[in-house]
Amino acid sequence: MPVNTLFKKLTTQQEREECFQWFEQHMDALPQQLKVDCMKIPNVQSTVKRMITVLRKRMDNSGSYEGSFATLRFIQQAVRESPDFNE
Repeated sequence: MPVNTLFKKLTTQQEREECFQWFEQHMDALPQQLKVDCMKIPNVQSTVKRMITVLRKRMDNSGSYEGSFATLRFIQQAVRESPDFNE
């Protein structure tokens, strides 16, 4: 099982926005699906869009979403490391 080492108890608005913008800039280049060990995402674009929408609305009001943001960063890392992705 992959270990998400990207979790932080508190992220800044700038860190979050940089991640969100990276996904928005690369949305068309994201793989259709992603599998990392036991995690499988059948529709990466849809999943990422939903996550960004929720995180933008709710993350400033609650640290409860730091885990979800870490998952988004984990997806970003997996996409960047995939052999078919060119940044």
